Amino acid sequence: MHTYHTLGLMSGTSLDGLDMVYVQLRKNTFVWKYDIISAKTFSYSKTLISKLAEAHTFSVQEICLLDYELAALWSEWINKEQYPLLDCIASHGHTILHAPEQGYTLQIGNPAYIAATTKIPVISDFRRGDVALGGNGAPLVPFGEKYLFDVYHYPVFLNLGGIANYSFHEKSNHIIASDIVFVNILLNDITMRFFEQPYDPDGNIARSGRLIPELLQNLEKWHFLSQKPPKSLGREQYETEIKPVLEPYFSLGAENVLHTCCHFVAKSIVHSLNNYEHSQLQVFVTGGGGHNRFLMHLLQEYGTKENIHFFLPEKSVINYKEALIFAFLGLMRWLNLPNTLPSVTGAEKSISGGAIWLP
Repeated sequence: MHTYHTLGLMSGTSLDGLDMVYVQLRKNTFVWKYDIISAKTFSYSKTLISKLAEAHTFSVQEICLLDYELAALWSEWINKEQYPLLDCIASHGHTILHAPEQGYTLQIGNPAYIAATTKIPVISDFRRGDVALGGNGAPLVPFGEKYLFDVYHYPVFLNLGGIANYSFHEKSNHIIASDIVFVNILLNDITMRFFEQPYDPDGNIARSGRLIPELLQNLEKWHFLSQKPPKSLGREQYETEIKPVLEPYFSLGAENVLHTCCHFVAKSIVHSLNNYEHSQLQVFVTGGGGHNRFLMHLLQEYGTKENIHFFLPEKSVINYKEALIFAFLGLMRWLNLPNTLPSVTGAEKSISGGAIWLP
């Protein structure tokens, strides 16, 4: 049996902080197993959150400075924790630009600096190789789901992060995956702007509101919902395509807009999953949005009508699944093994994606 120790770093579009997972990965014949040794989220300051939210509008110099600022902060956190036995660090980075149809995607968080200051090899830049081969560079997580989780009992994996995305592991071993709709990018933006809270604890603010039918109808006209997968989203699309739709309705009460957006998210997810023939679907839910009780209530409500059922695993997996999987993808790159699924991303072929930075 081969055993490895990897540190996975994930900074998501929900802007809540850096997820850091120290994991032991081991392979016995053809089966990979994992044990999460420790997992922690390091919160960002309000100033840094503001910078990350606006980074897609920054100049080249400002992006370079933020790239260094993130890496310095992450390295400081890593060195304070003093993780032993590390074979490598897998850093997803923080996505600030993503337009694969134009040939680019950009994740910042200077990996060379992290490698130099932690004295540990760093694997990063997982997406550009796939984009170069005509893929979306996303989603990459289904590769890890396939090898680390029970895809037979739970054929659908739904991540409720800044963006909702899913993967459907069909019995034929074919995997369909796609981004669906904005979740925490949308909900957190409203709660921060109008309620001065980074997020809506348990969804209580949204629950207190009421539905605005006209807003829901206008949101459901969004062209992205009718596009076929593979497809992916970036924060800049929220700013230009969703935010302007919301603006005229805030005069009716921000809590009502938030309530309506939760309905929009839940309906969009269920509709997307209902595109596939099924008698019953068991959906494995992870990501910060899984803690939003009002959103989960709506998912169950809309899903039950279509015989789609949503399951929440243990808290460590809800919170850290993406960081865990990027730790696995990083190890695959370190071992020079494939870590992408072209059937999911739309690329020409599978590759061992990512760049290696030695200390």
